[in-house]
Parts: sequence; structure tokens; C-alpha cells
Amino acid sequence: MTGTLLGVTLGKHRINLERRALAPREQGPEQPATARDGLIGMSPGRGVHVSDLSATRPSRITLRTLLEADRERYLESVRVSRAALDRWAPLHRPGESDDDLFRRQLALTESGQTRANAYRRVAWYEDRIAGGFNLTSITRGLQYEADVNWWVRSDLTRLGLGSEGLALLMTVAFTALPEGLGLNRVCASIRPDNVWSVRLAERGGFRRVHAERRSVMVGGQWETHDVYELTV
Repeated sequence: MTGTLLGVTLGKHRINLERRALAPREQGPEQPATARDGLIGMSPGRGVHVSDLSATRPSRITLRTLLEADRERYLESVRVSRAALDRWAPLHRPGESDDDLFRRQLALTESGQTRANAYRRVAWYEDRIAGGFNLTSITRGLQYEADVNWWVRSDLTRLGLGSEGLALLMTVAFTALPEGLGLNRVCASIRPDNVWSVRLAERGGFRRVHAERRSVMVGGQWETHDVYELTV
């Protein structure tokens, strides 16, 4: 069975993407492979098989669904990170209490799973919630795509946890259904002055789409964001 291999590097993770043909073709005299032959050999009806080819070290975090039992640890991480979150990616709505925030985040997680339009996870590092990594606005049409956003607990930055969390999330995003989400494009909207997020996205293989910008509501104000994408 023939196939085409593509390589994507996400931080310290190397992901191998393979599309296989539905069935082997008849064997004849060996011919030089061409780009056209490779496209013909791809199966349009099958997803992309993604395997994590062992990072230089195992991931130190795990991505889990937010649960009611996580209330105290989640809110602790939000409080520690409140100043950075309010500046770059506010979780609280104006006037919203911590308890109301948690109930809303819990509802968004459950709704995303029920409607299959979002994949929201919190990152656990040792005994703490180290941040959040989310795929939202999942659509399946001509392209299978989603938006991605993330945050990392302020006292756990500079440890590489953001890169690990993004790599884990992208593995889920690009793994074929039903094991993964079977996406072929993921976009991140990032403010140009958010240098930390820009660097994290670029380390994860994302590239800026220079022809595209988005207006995003941040803290009650519309702000222009650059668009970064990772595609298969």
C-alpha cells in the first residue's frame, strides 16, 4: 500500500502525517515518483494518521476535561494569572464573579462535547492546573478547521509547558476520526504585541497569514489580531 509522508514539528514533538491509498495499484516496471503520482495515490475519503514520534522527553503535562471537582484548583490558577489574562485574553466577562466564570467554563466544555463544535481542556502539571488549551468553532465543510486559544498559569511560564500543551492539542486536532478530530487547518488569532504567544505559535509550526486579520473583542473593546495557521 502506497502513501505520502509529511512531517510537522511542534515544539519538541515531531509529528508524522501519512495519507495512504485505498488499495495497491498493479505493479509494473518501477517508475520515478512524481508529485502528480503522489496526489493520485492519496485517498480523498480517509483522514490523516498522526503519530507522535517520541519527543526528546515525555510530556510533563496532561490535557483533561474540566470537571466540577476542579473548581478550587482552576480558580486558584485563574487568580494567579488574572493580570496577564485580563491584558491578553480575559476569561472573565465584565462584572463576572469567579464562581460564575467557573460555571460558564464548565458549561462551555460540556456544550462543546455535546455539539462537537469545541474541544476544551485544562492542562495538569503535577498537582496544579497549568492553564487551558482549547479548540473552538470547529467546522466540517470543504475544510475541517477550528480556532485555537491557550493560556498558561503565570507562575509556570518559561518552563516549556505552553509548547507541550500546544503539541498535545495539535496531535488531537490532526489525528483522524474517531481517535482524533480529523482537522486539516487550525487558526490562532494573536495580538501583534503579544510576543509570548507569537513565539509559542511559531515554535509550534504556525505561520502568519499576512493577508488575513481579525477583530476580536477583548475586555469590552474590539482589537485587531494577526492570524496564524497550521495546516495539513
